[in-house]
Amino acid sequence: MSSGFVAVTVVVRRGTGQPLAAPHLHSRGFSEDPKALEPAVRKVEAELESLVAANVTDPIRIAQGVRRTVGKWVGETYRRQPMIVPTVIEV
Repeated sequence: MSSGFVAVTVVVRRGTGQPLAAPHLHSRGFSEDPKALEPAVRKVEAELESLVAANVTDPIRIAQGVRRTVGKWVGETYRRQPMIVPTVIEV
């Protein structure tokens, strides 16, 4: 049985990793309610702040942190393990 997926898009400043816009989360297959993901947006924002404080600027490491954060939240909240697809856009 499929647990669906969650796509997470974050826009960060190249070289600093500073977020330039709020993260965008979109899900399919486990919760179609956009408001259901609002707590996850706050978790991702906190993770991005933590990564900036740790001087993490590599988009791959940012994506890993986002994937880990969203996966943990979804697992604890819904007891599901959807595929997490993070996209980090550097500008």
